[in-house]
Amino acid sequence: MKKNENKIRVLIDTDADFDDYMAMLYLLKHPAIDVTGITVTGTGDVHLTPGVSNVSNMLTLLDNSDALKFR
Repeated sequence: MKKNENKIRVLIDTDADFDDYMAMLYLLKHPAIDVTGITVTGTGDVHLTPGVSNVSNMLTLLDNSDALKFR
């Protein structure tokens, strides 16, 4: 499959709690999924600033730091 050809485009909206990381990792590594962005909500188990920082760190570890992140 060529890059982005016939892929399902997904926007992830998360409160960046620990259970969400497994789902994000799965989606980011799935060959048929194109994650177009990740939004972090300001409410939920993790507050906005630490949530954005944690998601950013995860993307850096995955060498996927060019993925979009929104506040």
